[in-house]
Amino acid sequence: MSRLRHIPAVPALVAITLLVTAAVVPAAEANRTRLSNGVTVITQSSSWNRIFALAVIVEAGSKYDPPELGGLADLTSRLLAEGTAGHSAMELAELADAHGIVMDTFVTADLAGFHMACIDENADVAVELAAEMLTRPAFDEERLLRTQGDMLEGIARAHEDARSRNHDELFELMFADHPYSRPVHGTMNTVENITAGHVRKFYRSRYAADNTVISVVGSFSEDEVIDALDDLLSGYEGSSAKWTEPGDVQRAVGGFSETYMDVSESRLSVGYLAPPPSRKDYAALRVVAALMGGGRYSRIQRALGAEGAGASCDAMAYVSPAEDASALIVDCGTMDVEAAVDIIEEEAERLRSEPASDEEIGVARNVVKGTVVIRSQTNLARALRLATDYVLTGSVDALDTFVEQVNRVSRDDVLRVAREYLVDAVVAVVRPGRAADHEKRAVARGI
Repeated sequence: MSRLRHIPAVPALVAITLLVTAAVVPAAEANRTRLSNGVTVITQSSSWNRIFALAVIVEAGSKYDPPELGGLADLTSRLLAEGTAGHSAMELAELADAHGIVMDTFVTADLAGFHMACIDENADVAVELAAEMLTRPAFDEERLLRTQGDMLEGIARAHEDARSRNHDELFELMFADHPYSRPVHGTMNTVENITAGHVRKFYRSRYAADNTVISVVGSFSEDEVIDALDDLLSGYEGSSAKWTEPGDVQRAVGGFSETYMDVSESRLSVGYLAPPPSRKDYAALRVVAALMGGGRYSRIQRALGAEGAGASCDAMAYVSPAEDASALIVDCGTMDVEAAVDIIEEEAERLRSEPASDEEIGVARNVVKGTVVIRSQTNLARALRLATDYVLTGSVDALDTFVEQVNRVSRDDVLRVAREYLVDAVVAVVRPGRAADHEKRAVARGI
């Protein structure tokens, strides 16, 4: 007998009625439950569509990788979908396909895990599959070697991609000795060093009940999901091996790096170290980023276009959030790097010294809210966001709280945050050229 009973979907009337209904149905509150073994489960049920989405997030991201084993968190996460004690990789894939379950694994600097979605009538299978992947991974040697090979191919491709290289160089400068400075997916040398023994030890140390958050969104019975997870995860408990915790992030004091590649134009990234999402200044920081480069007509884009320094590529400013710190990044392609750096710093100085107008701040607020809310509308995106936000902020209603905080951002907030965080910039540049001719040119210095 099925463990879960799906909730009937909203009756399909005419299209316009469905659209109106979807628009006016209020979002259900998210509820947090602690299972008997300590796993946190966040549920948000709704019956207006028939999609069941589930995300499993574990505090097992790349910042826990030993320096010589970069990519260990990524490889461990990928292997969760590559076979369990009860099903081979092929059997897992066939089971998912037979029930219309789409799933994928992921890793960030802080977190790792997987997510899946299906029609609500197959929710019980999805829950059972998720529990099996989380608690009984096989870590088969053959699948490990194959997955390791896939990772190495991806790293090789990224090494030849100017945007990826530029990002890696910027984070290396910005975060110095902290694990955030290292590539999330590792390097060729570090991934090649990983063995099945390393994967099993990492899993035992990081994949534990008190490090795990499961979020479920969509059409389902909350009581039945909680009961099923409590039963299925009963043997998933605390970690059995110790693992080194990363230290605190230290503020970078300026830096500059050049990399030469076979590209037609330079790529430029300028970064500023900033507070994590759990800090009260984070909403104002997002507004500051939107003011700098939140769209085609933002300050920096207009200035670059007027000077002809970056007309070939839009300049975007965005915030890359993490548990221990965030990075406000201005990213653009440009033929004139020096002029572009000057323009970015001039705009940063304007924000530090001159209050932005109420109209500008209003537009920036809408840019931020539009970005975060639109990206959270599908059930799967909402499930991922609920779990991620809970880990980063400790709140189950972090999105609503964040939107309220953005609405309250004032001119004084923007000025204060700009003065505190738009300082000590680091700059990473990828220029056209052959690396062998310029390998001694990569330097670090204050700017």
